[in-house]
Formats: sequence, C-alpha cells, structure tokens
Amino acid sequence: MKCFLRVLPMWSTCIMLLVSFGQPLSIYQLLTMDRHITHQFEIPAGSFGMITVLSLTIWIAFYDRALVPLLSRYTGLPTGLSTFSRMGIGLFLGIVATALSAITETIRRNKAINAGFEDDPNAVLNMSSMWFVPQLALYGVAEALNMVGQIEFIYSLFPKTMSSFAAALYTFGLALASLISSLLVSMVDSITSAGGKTSWLATNINRGHLDYYCWLTTFLCVINFLYFLAICRFTDQHHHDGRSSLFPEVEEEHSENRRFHGA
Repeated sequence: MKCFLRVLPMWSTCIMLLVSFGQPLSIYQLLTMDRHITHQFEIPAGSFGMITVLSLTIWIAFYDRALVPLLSRYTGLPTGLSTFSRMGIGLFLGIVATALSAITETIRRNKAINAGFEDDPNAVLNMSSMWFVPQLALYGVAEALNMVGQIEFIYSLFPKTMSSFAAALYTFGLALASLISSLLVSMVDSITSAGGKTSWLATNINRGHLDYYCWLTTFLCVINFLYFLAICRFTDQHHHDGRSSLFPEVEEEHSENRRFHGA
C-alpha cells in the first residue's frame, strides 16, 4: 500500500493525456474531409487511428536505436533521458497535439460555413484529411514517451514480485481516462446545450463548436502539466534533498533499483 501511495500522484498525471487522445466526433470530422490518397484509394475514416499506433511504434524504435546512444553522451544516462524528463516531454507534446486539433477543427468549420454547408454535416469539403496527420503522429510520440517513462518509474518503486503492477496500473489508467472522457463529454454537452442552444458537441459539427471543446481539453492539459511539475518539485525536495529528479542521479538510482530487482 505504501508503494502504491508513493506512485499514485505521478501516475495520476497520465490520466489527462489519455483523455485528450479520445477526441469525440473525430470520425464525423474526417467524413467531411477529402480522404483520397489517389483517385481510386480513399482511407476509411476509422483507420486514421493507425497513424498514432505507427507513430508510437516508429518513435520507440527510433529513440532506442538512434537517440539513446546520442543523448547518453551528454546526459550520462543509459536511457538517454531521465524518466521524469520523458514523462514531461510526453505531456507537453500532448498539449501541442490537442492545440493542433483545435486549430484544425477551426479551419475545417470555417471552410464548411464559408462553403454554405452549415446545415449539411455530410458535405465533403475541399480540405485534405492529411491535416489530421501531425496531431495524430504527435499523440503517438507523446504516448510513447509518457507511457514508457511512467511504467519505468512505477517499476522502479515496486519490488520484483509486484513488477507486473506497473503494466496493470497503466491499463487501469486507460479505463479511468475513458470514463473521465465520457463524463467530460456529457457535462460539456449538457452545459452548452442549456436553454435550447446548439451544443458544442452537436452531431452537426458544422453548427457545433468542437473546436471550443478541443481548446477546453488543451487548457485542462496545461493545468495537468503544471500539476506534474509541482509533483516533480515535491518529489525532488522530499526524496532527494532538493536535487532535481530530472538530473542523472535519479535515473541512476532507478537503474540500480531495476538491476537489483532483476538480479
């Protein structure tokens, strides 16, 4: 229980990042955009999530094979960057990706209205679906950095007999993020549709304001990032006599713990 309580604050910082991944109505957005790669081939709207998976996979391989040897020369860490550094960069990239999704939706919605499609949510705009690629790719990199860093951090604080708990906590985080995302969508829809107004999350996304919802999510991600920094500062002062956990000493301590548990 003591190990769990030590891990809980840092683990909780991943929840908002996972919430930001589950943008509602993204399928509706893609259905209104040009998804053709060639004249004959059109990417199914539901397949764009593969971009995030591919980005995550490619980044992990690239980081391990190319960046770790390079970064290790400067940081002296066998993992290139410290655990907290990777988690923090992942959270920051999640903010950038969510902001990009808000900007993309603003542009898409303005194009739809200017083209006279405000009441026709099924109309296909003269706008490529490739606008979605940067944000989806960033989500993959953000998840790779934060996920791996988080699991390593949790693993370093638990004994070997409980090492599987790290993966279980991450999976539980996914489930909790899905629940929070559903609650957030319900709250936003209920509040913004009060008084007969058009909801931000209306099925007709040309009349709704999905961009506002994306900006709200971005704001929550920023608050979560500040929360992460506060936890890092508290952890530094409480466990390391004021030395930053972003420094090599902490990663070396974690590495020693992992070697000890693996012995």
